[in-house]
Amino acid sequence: MLPDTVIEDYTQPLNINIGGKTITLRDRCVHTPSDLNIEIASGGKDGQKIVYTGETIFNKIFPVYLDALPQALRSNVAEVISEDGGKNIIIPGHRAPTTGADLRPFLALIDHIAEASRKAHTTGTPAKADAEAFTVPPELKDYTPSNPLIGQLTMDAMHRQLDGMK
Repeated sequence: MLPDTVIEDYTQPLNINIGGKTITLRDRCVHTPSDLNIEIASGGKDGQKIVYTGETIFNKIFPVYLDALPQALRSNVAEVISEDGGKNIIIPGHRAPTTGADLRPFLALIDHIAEASRKAHTTGTPAKADAEAFTVPPELKDYTPSNPLIGQLTMDAMHRQLDGMK
């Protein structure tokens, strides 16, 4: 069966009824322009919402900003992981399913990245040097980037945002 619905108003969630279950599609456009969260209300074993986040949220992986809008990404992550007291089941873009509460370190890392970038940007440090100097705090070591290029892409996106671009 081919899709027969186009999301025309990205500011509003799209609810679809599938066999008595409501599936909600939410535009997130924070990692790449086509990001969607897919939410299943009361889909979990204990009635939790299940949220498929794609690559807007990673579980114990350094975020890849690529074409990200860092401020929007941070807002999205904060909203998704704190919803319903952090009890919802989150299916991230990579690694094992988890809960919102267990993803608080991911949000802390996003905040750490933003703070480091703001400091570097204020002193005129270029994104490349910012990425080379950046370190993940010991308490977030599970999120250390596996490749320096990932850190560079992240700092590039942060500096674009701080420069008022995209």
